[in-house]
Amino acid sequence: MLHLYIDTNVYLTFYHLTSEDLEELKKLELLIARRGEIHLHLPKQTFDEFHRNRETKIADALGRFNEEKLNNQFPQICKEFPEFKLMRDAIKEFDKNKSKLLEKVKDHSFKKELGADRIIEELFDRAEKHESTFELIESAKRRCDLGRPPGKKSSLGDAINWITLIERVPSGEDLHFISDDKDYFSEIDTSKFKDYLVEEWSREKGSNIYCYRKMSDFFKKKFPEIKIASEYEKDVLIQELARRGSFAKARLTLHELSEFDDFSTEQLNNFVRACTTNNQVYWIKGDSDIEQIIAEIVMPNLSKIDPILLAEFDRIFEYAHVLK
Repeated sequence: MLHLYIDTNVYLTFYHLTSEDLEELKKLELLIARRGEIHLHLPKQTFDEFHRNRETKIADALGRFNEEKLNNQFPQICKEFPEFKLMRDAIKEFDKNKSKLLEKVKDHSFKKELGADRIIEELFDRAEKHESTFELIESAKRRCDLGRPPGKKSSLGDAINWITLIERVPSGEDLHFISDDKDYFSEIDTSKFKDYLVEEWSREKGSNIYCYRKMSDFFKKKFPEIKIASEYEKDVLIQELARRGSFAKARLTLHELSEFDDFSTEQLNNFVRACTTNNQVYWIKGDSDIEQIIAEIVMPNLSKIDPILLAEFDRIFEYAHVLK
């Protein structure tokens, strides 16, 4: 199990101007919900900071976006050419769609229905939550008074989060720490954690702490095989189908797989293999919903499936009339 902490500023980047894609959050959701490979820690301080700053971050992003204007001033000598009208009409269309987009984003923001909202809510629901006790807050105050990193005297937030993690992450367990807050990083090499914090963690926890500035950096380092969340989800579901030990769970997994349209050659062959080797799948082959789901995945892709697997599939599922 990999222990992970994500700082507030990283969650908030998904509401602002960033090179990070929502795909990174989807990957994390899958690793926690599907595989149980990551144990996410959520201090109450981080939870509160996120909800306190979400609207501010969105408002700033929309304000910057709204400020960007296309230049609709043209030299007089351009107006005799047909491209002038095309460009003028395109600018009008751009402005119209921009206004619509801003209204939709605002509406979804108020309702908390943005893509980031759904995933972050799911992550928070699955995270281990840590309360900020009176003793912990007092400890953070003393830490700031003594000038110990992270954070500043005027703000206790970073210190509260740090002390929470020291107290709550199990001893002997490494922690992977994602933050873009410079207060955690070395002034000599901004890609590295402050020596003071690394040494404190090692002394207090008997383990290592690994830092990343972006969520994408974390995935490149720890899960480089996961490129696209939806592809990874299909892989995981097919693996689960092969292991399902009950009819109900096999049916549930098949229905989840039916939500996808495209499968790679490898995924198709693994799917057929799971269907032909797990009796919890092929013993319910006569159920109309199961028959339909399997047929809709396999039949359009016969040329991609290994002939030996296909022959076994035909023997068990008796689709010879379709295969010929």
